[in-house]
Amino acid sequence: MSSQRERTRQAIIEAAARLWQERGLHAAGLEEVAAAAGVTRRTIYLHFGGKADLLFAVADEAEARAGLPELLTRLRGAHTPEEILERLADIQVRYVPLTYEAVRLVHAARREEPAADKVWHSRMRRRLATFRPLAATIQKQGRLNPSLKLDEAAMLFLVLTSPHMYEYLVVDGGWSLKRYRTHIVRLLREALLT
Repeated sequence: MSSQRERTRQAIIEAAARLWQERGLHAAGLEEVAAAAGVTRRTIYLHFGGKADLLFAVADEAEARAGLPELLTRLRGAHTPEEILERLADIQVRYVPLTYEAVRLVHAARREEPAADKVWHSRMRRRLATFRPLAATIQKQGRLNPSLKLDEAAMLFLVLTSPHMYEYLVVDGGWSLKRYRTHIVRLLREALLT
């Protein structure tokens, strides 16, 4: 991709992220995003194909800036159940605060906006796909709660590390990140491990 093409693409992503955070996904259309990025609506379609693909790009950019790829690599390198829980808690306090606003935007818009619903479900499927092998590692080591099937354990990982937990406890509840991290590890340990 040429550097001009990359700059244009990045300008569109940044304009969309800014406008959607300020006004909501439904309130700021592609025409307004194009104007804020200094391009035409046609240019957005050439780069992204439509609102859903642009929203995916905005979400991907937020995740990359928050260091998710590196955090996931570190998580996948965990060898013991305790390492898995500790590294997952690290993601909760390092990644989630940096992406919370973008996640909240997508979640809030998903009922009325098909693009947001598509992004939300894609991210939840990806999170489950990350958690299944973690649960399998714990099970192979004989440490998975015997009352849980692998898919149930993966779902518990998903729920107990959801952005909603962060919102309820840290954003709304005023918990410190240190307290939140401690309780996430405890909840995961009690729910998943023998």
